[in-house]
Amino acid sequence: MTPERWRRIENVYHAALLRDPAERGAFVAEACRADEELQRRIESMLAQDSDGAILDMPAAEVLPDSVVSNGVDDGRFGPYAIVSRLGKGGMGEVFRAHDSRLKRDVALKVSARQFTDRFGREARAIAALNHPHICTLHDVGPNYLVMEYVEGKPPKGPMPPEQAIRRAMEIAEALEHAHRHGIVHRDLKPDNILLTKQGVKLLDFGLAKKVAPLASESDATSMGALTAEGTVVGTPQYMAPEQIEGRDADARTDIFAFGCVLYEMLTGHRAFDGKSQASVISKILQGEPKPVRELQPTTPPALDRVLRMCLAKDPDERWQTAGDLLRALRLVEEEPGALPTSAKRPWVWQAIAVAAVIAAGVGVLLPTRPNVVVQPVQFTVEAPENTTFSSPTNGFALSPDGRLLAFTAGSTLWLRPLNSLIAQPLPGTEDSASPFWSPDSRSLAFFAGGKLKRVDIAGGNTADLCDATIEKRPGGAWGPNGVILFAGRDGLHRVPASGGLASLLTRVDPSRTETGHSVPQFLPDGTRFIYLIESADPAVQGIYIASLDQPAGRRRLLATDSKAIYAPPFAGHPGYLVWNRGLDLLAQRLNTAHLTLEGEPVPVAQDVGVTLFGAFYMSDAGVLAFLHSQLSSLVWMNAAGETLKEEIPKDKVGVFRLNPDGKSVIFRSRTATWLHDILRGTNTRVVLDPTSAAAVLSGLSRNGYMVSPGTNGQMNALDVGASRPPRPLTFSPNTKYYQDWSRDGKYVLYDQVDEFTGFDEWAAPVAPGGKPFPVVRTPFYDAAGRFSPDGKWIVYGSTESGRSEIYLQPFPEGTRRWQVSNQGGNRPVWRGDSKEIYFIGPELKLMGAAVRETATGIETDTPQPIFTLPGNPGDTPFDVTADGRRFLVRKPYPLALQVIVNWQAGLK
Repeated sequence: MTPERWRRIENVYHAALLRDPAERGAFVAEACRADEELQRRIESMLAQDSDGAILDMPAAEVLPDSVVSNGVDDGRFGPYAIVSRLGKGGMGEVFRAHDSRLKRDVALKVSARQFTDRFGREARAIAALNHPHICTLHDVGPNYLVMEYVEGKPPKGPMPPEQAIRRAMEIAEALEHAHRHGIVHRDLKPDNILLTKQGVKLLDFGLAKKVAPLASESDATSMGALTAEGTVVGTPQYMAPEQIEGRDADARTDIFAFGCVLYEMLTGHRAFDGKSQASVISKILQGEPKPVRELQPTTPPALDRVLRMCLAKDPDERWQTAGDLLRALRLVEEEPGALPTSAKRPWVWQAIAVAAVIAAGVGVLLPTRPNVVVQPVQFTVEAPENTTFSSPTNGFALSPDGRLLAFTAGSTLWLRPLNSLIAQPLPGTEDSASPFWSPDSRSLAFFAGGKLKRVDIAGGNTADLCDATIEKRPGGAWGPNGVILFAGRDGLHRVPASGGLASLLTRVDPSRTETGHSVPQFLPDGTRFIYLIESADPAVQGIYIASLDQPAGRRRLLATDSKAIYAPPFAGHPGYLVWNRGLDLLAQRLNTAHLTLEGEPVPVAQDVGVTLFGAFYMSDAGVLAFLHSQLSSLVWMNAAGETLKEEIPKDKVGVFRLNPDGKSVIFRSRTATWLHDILRGTNTRVVLDPTSAAAVLSGLSRNGYMVSPGTNGQMNALDVGASRPPRPLTFSPNTKYYQDWSRDGKYVLYDQVDEFTGFDEWAAPVAPGGKPFPVVRTPFYDAAGRFSPDGKWIVYGSTESGRSEIYLQPFPEGTRRWQVSNQGGNRPVWRGDSKEIYFIGPELKLMGAAVRETATGIETDTPQPIFTLPGNPGDTPFDVTADGRRFLVRKPYPLALQVIVNWQAGLK
């Protein structure tokens, strides 16, 4: 058969493999048309190779090298411009190339022949894998693969044991991932491993083999399709005895090669070497390598034992899985005294020592003897100079290994090692929010500019992963299987950790009064995850558990209105689920096998900032970080920005509202809602529930009225000057926040969540039988509305322009609207005569804009800055007297993160 005929068969065959099996026959018939011989050959190949592996061509008919050009003679290969040659082997050449479409460098591996069997096998092997320590496949051509370009060098010994074990664990993690997906590498050696700034990268799956559980056929069938039975494949110095003898290879074959690589990293010598291949094979089959401790005396005995078990001649005597091997390596690393303290992970002993030094102000570190009774150690992390913690409820994250704290401050992402007093900003992370870590603690994901982004800690390189708008629902999770989950308006989304198109995984169900899905977290298996379902219905709201393959098969684990974090077993402690109940942080044992909570919840910390998304974070290594609930006071300021008087002293002051008559203010504290008499300086308790929504005064009486939520979004009116119980006003299950009460007492304005349009502004008549109606309903975030004192207008914030701006429209018929702000704005408030609007502008500037009615509607002046408000961006409410001369402002006190190392040891 001529080479041209073979090329025709291969082209049609490979194209058929990409189609649905039900369509292959018709496709082949159409592609071959009158050439019945080609059709029969291709159909026969497909029948023999139904699992999609690439068949060997008969030896007599293999294309000669001269027949198929590798396509790089002109310096280009499709859209890829060749930069330089990286290497050449028996299967082809590897080039560094530049992708002109995506503007990135790639590794281009070109086959010596037109998509040979091993080349196709590598494509399918790599495509099945997605792991930070395995090279990423970008593209496949007729005789080339396009992979991520990785700068690095093969591991070369001798290495210090602590460095070798870290690299070994990364290799084992990659092997575990490949084996779990049914892929055996079969050619693991230093040349196929690169050490990069981000860690190990496992390369070259050219000899990879599919085994159970991926393949449904027998192992012999897989071998027969890819390599002639009894054929020896691999590199002799790293081949297992069964591989040399031509017997079946499985995960244990890779473990033997792993042992050879680890031996070489520790000693700088090959475990099995000789002057010829025959002598090498003889040593592998019959000999033993020189004891590693003779060549590297600092090797821990426990690591030597792990290594010798890898190199056992009989596969049944080796570690049976890469997961078992990985756990053994972790035990070696964590064993007190086995490695230098600087190498230990998860780094608890260092953290306790440094924390003790910080607390005591002395230079003596705690000993790390095995018999030391470790107690919880607590210390404070303050924001960098001239910054404050931003997005305090979800603006920080601990790395899984417990070494690093990432936080947002001054709209930038900062990184602070917990054994240091210095934090450093991460370049390229401006305007960031909601950071979360990769499982290996080497990369951070965060949201900025409508994108989900990733930054590598070692190299500082930032990359966009996908479009993502968090819609004020922070939180993301990076799973061990290379999947990222994050919260969006319509539910949780998933995207590969390498980037791509995000897809919806869970969908918000308005029929169940759900208003959002947020703060996901993977369980250790990397498939199941927990997340918060937000709802006004207590029977719906709570922490749910689901899986990537069955997201609809969720079930509620815990009834709560707070996020929850699973802390896995650590240092002899069981796994716990941790969440807020009021201002207390609680922990309860979680049985991940049966997905049940056991025992009673026990307190972890008190006075923890409580919000829907929780002001706390935990690492896998027994480290907890949290923010105390915000301390603040209410102060009077004049238009010049001068503080006139402290009205409410330092407390945990939350939302507040001035009575329109200026004689009283309602505010929420940690314990209750209070009515404060400004003239007499006295407080009267109004509501005992500290989680009630904002107090809203109508001004109909001396003390006014307050609105607070009841069951399922029901609004309640309370006359704070009388002893009558609250009166239900109306019912709206999707209600989020109550914003204002019209001065005539006829309407209440509130935010409501819609499945399609998100946050909208609605009004509800107070009179019995009144029907709520939408006031502002757009696809954008519309919220924080206020009635004008004369009742003719409403002012509100909307993100229609891409950022929050202030808008004005008539009430109740919003036939037109006018934009008030021009550089961003939040939290609008009216002056008492309806002739000026105040709002928070950029950089916490209090802005004012005059308002005038005209024959055609209304006019507003260009907003002018009045003074700079104290506090955090987006978290500084204010109110103004009717004459516009004095402003009541919440003045927050600086936030500080509390860190507790080994928090489980403090549980009662």
